[in-house]
Amino acid sequence: MPPHQRPPRGHDHRLRLLHLVLVSYIAHHALHGDVRYPAHAALRSVYLPLLASHIILAVVALPLVLVTFFFSLTGRIREHRKVARWTFPLWLYVSVTGVVTYIMLRLAQG
Repeated sequence: MPPHQRPPRGHDHRLRLLHLVLVSYIAHHALHGDVRYPAHAALRSVYLPLLASHIILAVVALPLVLVTFFFSLTGRIREHRKVARWTFPLWLYVSVTGVVTYIMLRLAQG
């Protein structure tokens, strides 16, 4: 593979980390189920829109992530980079809001 088409160093490690995060997320929800945010909690009006944006953008991000990986694995680096410009910030937002909503939920439960 020509040098301009090779994935960047550490690319495989990032892919493995993403798989680990996804599997742990699915396992956590399979084992513990859903948890509701307390109705009386002070930040409920912040939590619910944040959670909604997280869920909606996670649904949008999934096909983009799959297309990005497909382009990378098939050596179509130019296309990979074009899609990754949109995929990465979206995935980053979904990742950060997932952690923030989890922390908000745990703090609201006391």
